[in-house]
This record gives sequence, C-alpha cells and structure tokens, in this order.
Amino acid sequence: MNNIKYLFKYGYTKDQLTRFTYLDLSNRKIRIIEVKLFQRCPNLTQVNLSNNKLTTLDVNTFKRLTKLIKLDLMNNRIEAIDVELFHAALSSHLKILFLNGNRLTRIEENTFEKLTQLTILDLSCNNIERIDAKLLENCTNLRGLYLHNNKIKEISKESFNRLNVIEIITIYN
Repeated sequence: MNNIKYLFKYGYTKDQLTRFTYLDLSNRKIRIIEVKLFQRCPNLTQVNLSNNKLTTLDVNTFKRLTKLIKLDLMNNRIEAIDVELFHAALSSHLKILFLNGNRLTRIEENTFEKLTQLTILDLSCNNIERIDAKLLENCTNLRGLYLHNNKIKEISKESFNRLNVIEIITIYN
C-alpha cells in the first residue's frame, strides 16, 4: 500500500521508530502527511518525500524533527508554503532543503528567516515570480541557491546582500 497511514503497521516498535535517522518515502503517490507521522521518529536527520503528490504541508508537520539536516520535497505539487512551516524546531539544524519541481509561485519574505544553518536551497523548476529583499536575509551560511527555470520577473537588489559565503546562484530559463 502506498498510503502513508500504513507505514507504522509493518511491525516496528515505538522504540525502533525513535532510532530511525533516515526515512525515505519517495515515489509513493502520497497526497497528505499527517502531523503525527514524525512524532514517532524524533531522531530523523534526513527525510525524503520527493516525487509524491503533496499539495500542502501543515505548519506542524516537521515541528518535532529537531535533528533534521536534510529535507527533500522535490517534485511534488506544493503551491504555497506557510510562513510558519520552517519556524519550528527543525530550523536550528536544517542545512539542505529541496523544494524544486513544485508549483510555487510566491514565497513570503519571512519563510526562511529561521533557517540560519541552511547551506543549500533549491527552488528551481517552480513558478516563482519574484525574490523579495528579506527572503534570504538570515540564510548567511547559504552556499548554493538554485532559482533556475522559474518565472522570475523581479529580484530585489538587496536579495543577496547577506549571502557572504555563497558559491553558486543559478538564475536562467
């Protein structure tokens, strides 16, 4: 079964689930992530939810993942990100975030403000039209920023001012 609610019916004990550090749920046609899913796996450092059919994410979805370093949400159908999604505990460790290949058109300027450890951010292959001045203001450790294949019409001249260690920025169609 591809439905996420059956994940924990495969015989794993609660103790075993708490020891998981990597969870790959890619390519499973998942449409909805229940908020309580990750409550049982607090030690996850990597979560792969790529190539599913996710359209939205509840602001509390990743709240308990305080050790998360890499989050892969590429190739879903996500149209918007709540500004509070990355304000949870996960923000203190998250270094790699893949949001490429979704249906994002706009990202609010405070969305990534708590992701101070972020080193790679991939927003390519979406429908983003503008990059606000404060979008990346606190992402001072960002080394790779991928914005190619969007519909960018406007980039604030202050957008990249605080990216002191940036090595690559891609902006092309």
